[in-house]
Amino acid sequence: MENRKIFRKRLIFLIISMLSLNLILMGCEESVTIDFPSYTEEYKGEANLVEVEGYMFSELYNSSKGKTYYRFKINQENKDSVDIEVTDLDCFPTYADNTDVDYKDKLGKVYFYERTYNVSDSETITRNIYKVYVTNDKVMEVSTDN
Repeated sequence: MENRKIFRKRLIFLIISMLSLNLILMGCEESVTIDFPSYTEEYKGEANLVEVEGYMFSELYNSSKGKTYYRFKINQENKDSVDIEVTDLDCFPTYADNTDVDYKDKLGKVYFYERTYNVSDSETITRNIYKVYVTNDKVMEVSTDN
C-alpha cells in the first residue's frame, strides 16, 4: 500500500514536470514573421543549363555566412555563358527526377525574371531572378565552414 502511494506521487510529479517543460518550451519558441514587400515579376526569357564535369548545377552552403550560393552555366542562342553565381535571394531551384511529369519539359532549363519590389510609395528595388529546374543527379552539393 505504501509503495502505491509513492508510485502515484512519483507519477504525478513526472506528469506535472513533463507538462511544465512542454509549456516552457512552447513559450521559448520564437515566432519570426518576415514581411516582404509586394512585388511584380516580368518574364525575361529562358536558357538551357550547360553540363560541366557531369553536373549542371552547384549548391554551396556557407555556414559562417548563413547563405546558400548557386552556380551554373547556361546556353542561350548557341553561346555558353560564364559561370553565374547567385545567392538564395535570387535563385529558386526545383529538384526533380526524370519521372516527374510536372517538370518534364522544364528539366535542364533556367527561366529568367525581373522582380520589382515596392519598398515604399517612392522606392522600388529591381532584381534578376532565376528559376532553375534540374534533375537530382546533376546537382553537386558542397558545404563549407569558411
